[in-house]
Amino acid sequence: MYKLGIDIGYSSIKINLLNQKNELIYTNYHIHKTLWKDFLRKEISSLKETFNLSKIYIGITGEQGKFFKDYFINEVLCLSKGAISLNTNIASIMELGAQSARYLKGFEEGNIKNLQVFSNTSCSAGTGSFLEEQVSRLGIDLEDFSKLALKELVGDLGFKYFKTVDNARISKNNDKIYTSTTVAIASKYPIKNLKKVDIDFLALKK
Repeated sequence: MYKLGIDIGYSSIKINLLNQKNELIYTNYHIHKTLWKDFLRKEISSLKETFNLSKIYIGITGEQGKFFKDYFINEVLCLSKGAISLNTNIASIMELGAQSARYLKGFEEGNIKNLQVFSNTSCSAGTGSFLEEQVSRLGIDLEDFSKLALKELVGDLGFKYFKTVDNARISKNNDKIYTSTTVAIASKYPIKNLKKVDIDFLALKK
């Protein structure tokens, strides 16, 4: 029996077809621009002509997939079961979508009984809000997290000495918007001293 998996998200649709041996024999990814119904009809029609789909199992997931109640499978279940089928030693999963993102952890040798799921609130701001929401769980703000993340990245490259200068300024009108950046310095040698330099903007204009 063939297995057809369809993921209809906010911005894209993904289609995968497996044969009787669970081998991937067809895959397609398409940015649908809200026209996913027309695309799906064409895809299924084309698959019927190409393959003998007299017997087929269909599973549909994604935010837009909820329209198909008889075939709909929860996204978290799809992610966890699909990942375990490929690797029973999986530790965690992160999924980034157009409007929502999820982080799954708590896998125990292929068992999802103690699975924990973290997700942002779906919104037009996209998955950028996911990072901010998860960072808040650690009790730090996004700027501090950015510094820690960058320190780890440059440390992996051999720059074990890391300093930042000043803090980013936040807009007076919107506390979600930063109006300046932070200067970061990474070095393979100890950073002995940092000194703030005042810029003479009038001199620059000349």
